[in-house]
Amino acid sequence: MALNFLSVQNEYGKDKDLKENDVKALMDWVNMQPHLPQINELQAILFLQSCYYSNEAAKTAIDTYFTVRTLCPDLFGGRNPLVSPLKEGLNVALFSILPKLTPEGYSVIFMKLMDSNPDHYNFAVQLKYFDMTCMMHLHQEGTSKGHLIVIDMKGVMFGHVTKLGPLNMKKFLYYLQEAMPLRLKGMHYFNIVPFMDKILALMRPFMKKELMDMLYLHNTVEDLLKFVPRECLPQDYGGEAEATPILHEKIKQKITENAAFFDWEEKQVVDESKRPGKPKNVGDIFGVEGTFKNMSVQQFDVEEQYEKDKNLKREDVKVLVEWLSKQPHLPKATEAQLMLFLKSCYYRLEPTKSAIDNFFTVRTLCPEIFGCPSTESLKQELSVGSINVLPKKTPEGYCVVFMKLIDFNPDNYRCVNQINLLDLHMMLHLHQNGPCNGVLTVADMKGLAFGHVTRFNLVAIKKHLYYVQEATPVRIKGLHYINVVPFIDKLLAMVKPFMKKELMDMLNFHTDSMETLYKYVPKECLPEDYGGDAPPLATLHAQNAKNLLENVDLFKWMDTQKVDERRRPDKPKNAGEIFGVDGTFKKLETNVPQDKIPPNLPQKLCEVVSKSLGKPIGYCVATVIGGVNMSFGGTDAPAAQATLMSIGALGVDQNKKHSKALYEVVSKELGVPRDRMYIHFINAASSDVGFNGSTFHDILG
Repeated sequence: MALNFLSVQNEYGKDKDLKENDVKALMDWVNMQPHLPQINELQAILFLQSCYYSNEAAKTAIDTYFTVRTLCPDLFGGRNPLVSPLKEGLNVALFSILPKLTPEGYSVIFMKLMDSNPDHYNFAVQLKYFDMTCMMHLHQEGTSKGHLIVIDMKGVMFGHVTKLGPLNMKKFLYYLQEAMPLRLKGMHYFNIVPFMDKILALMRPFMKKELMDMLYLHNTVEDLLKFVPRECLPQDYGGEAEATPILHEKIKQKITENAAFFDWEEKQVVDESKRPGKPKNVGDIFGVEGTFKNMSVQQFDVEEQYEKDKNLKREDVKVLVEWLSKQPHLPKATEAQLMLFLKSCYYRLEPTKSAIDNFFTVRTLCPEIFGCPSTESLKQELSVGSINVLPKKTPEGYCVVFMKLIDFNPDNYRCVNQINLLDLHMMLHLHQNGPCNGVLTVADMKGLAFGHVTRFNLVAIKKHLYYVQEATPVRIKGLHYINVVPFIDKLLAMVKPFMKKELMDMLNFHTDSMETLYKYVPKECLPEDYGGDAPPLATLHAQNAKNLLENVDLFKWMDTQKVDERRRPDKPKNAGEIFGVDGTFKKLETNVPQDKIPPNLPQKLCEVVSKSLGKPIGYCVATVIGGVNMSFGGTDAPAAQATLMSIGALGVDQNKKHSKALYEVVSKELGVPRDRMYIHFINAASSDVGFNGSTFHDILG
């Protein structure tokens, strides 16, 4: 069957702003792109006109159009109207471009359900049906000054809403806004349903402000008439167009008769292997595969943030997107994440780039601190420490993070796990609520005993403080401590070496009364049991713990955002280069691949060393380096070598005990036989080891 295309002369004749030279230039550009399919003159006209005759905008739209259609075959493939499920889908709804234009010259795309049974409704099929109707019309009838989408919601039930997949919603709304060659002038819903808010909640995160501003909700058809004259509507709505049953039969017949057109469309695909630069995939465009939008977490509205913060420029975020796409070692980030970093770096692009690289690098190199814990482990840590972002901000717009121990038993305190818990709370809050002007922390030290201090892991604290100062996307504005303990000087001596002057200057110890705290944190911001207006701490803790446990998908997703150091343009980084560890201590090295090493193995080694030597775990450091090119006994079967360094507590007799304990855990966790491990013991002088005189033991790096 021959393809039925509109004559391009009709377009040139009716539109004096459409220039043949511009159309030819656009076609020439497309023909020079090795990854794009060839287009005809009419297609070039459709894109140029829809982009208001901007050649550069039309180029972007064309690339996006063919890329999205190629990468989303679920929405844009399988367009044979004689084959299921599309064949049955044509019976479910009406999509028709009404014959009469509005006084402004706009075409009306009219939609309604013809079959209200939700069991017959397939969202992806209906999106495909809508696109087929529009593209067929554009190729046969040509351009329009604008298009209005008009949807009658009569017959829509909540069962239909449950079938509105958010991923397909995102893909299609992106296509509608960035690629489809039509000028959208309004989206009108009438006969709206009581659960319209649920539908909008699904749509809103994927709609730009411009599209949101075009959205109109009308209770009745009479309200719609202010925008669409009655005569444009079908007869069963009081208009002059044919009744909807007739329109429905005609559009089904027309789509069936134009099967050859849809077959031709399907063959216009992108060849990503030929794209100049890096090939694109679904995740690059939509941030869908394995990304935040695939989670159940309710993310903050990026459009609302742009509107609220005039210093946050969309073009700056686009610069970051472009920069990130050229960093082969870095993972993809969402627009929301990039906004968090840009805001935290006071809208400066170069510091933002550094922070992004540091953020993903530190999290990748320190899985014991920044990994997603098991649900059981998370519940355990939530029973030990309470970390809450308080509901009310300070007058400066600062968020207040309130922390305290709820289990005072030092035996239940795990330093690394509590650091991890703090980061989980902050990441969830940022992704749900968006950036803020700054963050103040308030730590109630009641219940903190010296037994807790002996369990501090100074290496983990050093890594976390580096992360806080160089990577995390928040503006730290103050660190406040109440109910200060008598040994606070000991704590400061431990952490001072890892804090910059700027962070040191933010430390505030409120030793006399809460009144000094109120100068920074208004009383009303605090929990009720601290004299404030917020709910009691126990209530806040229960709410935040529930929120954390319900949103572990976020943390699992963030675990996938890893740096690939093999692809870093410069020298690959390791923990030693960043935290000053390599070259100070030895390592447990093994030829077992790094991805086969349990993330919690360093923690277990620290616990074994601490127990065996009888010294505080806070002074123990352990790092495991996998994938080492190692031959042991002339073979490359699984093997390991390590050094245990200590100030005292070592000797021939003691080392047998230490060896046995360490061999057991390494053998169990790595599957390395006892006779293929070697441990070298070093009894070091105090002058050779430590931070500010604090002793460290090490099996490590």
